[in-house]
Amino acid sequence: VSIAAVEAQHVAAAGLVQEQCPRCGILRETVLPATGHTYGAYTVVRAATIFEAGEQERSCSVCGSVQSEAIPKLSGTVNLKTDSLPVQINEKVTVQSLVTGLQEGDCVASWSSANPEIAAISADGTILAKKTGTAKITVSTKSGATAVMAVSVQVDEVATTNISGLKKKLSLTAGKKFRLTPVLTPVSSQQTITYKSSNQKVAKVSAKGVVKGLRKGTAKITVKSGSKKYVVRLKVTAPAVKKIKRVPAEKMLAKGMTFQLKPKLKPAGCSQKIHYKSSDNRIASVTARGKITAQKEGTARITVTAGNVKVVCKVTVTDSLSG
Repeated sequence: VSIAAVEAQHVAAAGLVQEQCPRCGILRETVLPATGHTYGAYTVVRAATIFEAGEQERSCSVCGSVQSEAIPKLSGTVNLKTDSLPVQINEKVTVQSLVTGLQEGDCVASWSSANPEIAAISADGTILAKKTGTAKITVSTKSGATAVMAVSVQVDEVATTNISGLKKKLSLTAGKKFRLTPVLTPVSSQQTITYKSSNQKVAKVSAKGVVKGLRKGTAKITVKSGSKKYVVRLKVTAPAVKKIKRVPAEKMLAKGMTFQLKPKLKPAGCSQKIHYKSSDNRIASVTARGKITAQKEGTARITVTAGNVKVVCKVTVTDSLSG
């Protein structure tokens, strides 16, 4: 049988193969179906924005042809932190401080008050509470999205009704700091936030809510605003020992003399137990509290260990120092 490809097989077009018998001359034709495209995943060429559609492409691994597809432009969004905002007379609140959920590239374009005699808005977006009552505030973005909230103007100070945005439990390494960022409800609350630590030896907290771990232990950090409070249970862990200081590399003692080791662990806040060991108690012994006693002439090595760190003091014992 002789075989000849009369028409090549393609992605979009069928191929044709002819087979002829050398004895009888009969010709047989076979149609090869089109292979079809094999496209990979789309790759973003231009990201969509709120103002313009994007574009993505993919290519065929068989023929290399490229297929493009439009990505719909993003819908503009805007949210406000609350639907209802109480404000005391003569107090001010900025619109920008209440806006969330903007798409990338979007921004607040305008704002308006349905009752400016109750709550007016200045050109820079500052809401001024003028007299008791309720005013509807509308915020619009450049993309055309809008959000509405009701501003209720009152005579009394705006009190805190809830404290959120904090974890119930917090773990901190001694020597490290962490800033608490409580969120008050309503956002217009005028009552100040105070902080207090139940154990000043374990952790202290500043007037701005910065907690610093001092040493291993536990403490309660109370966050208070008006009549509301939130308690954070804090656990302070000891940092890993990095260095052992104040241990002499060598020490010479006369027989019968003693010497007290006073190692200091670094960094500050380390509370790991310190262990002492002599290489030869017959020459120089050491107690569990680091007191060395010279026993007889010779040399011994006192090893001081804390965590994974160790240092060695070489002790030489003589009959007398004046020798």
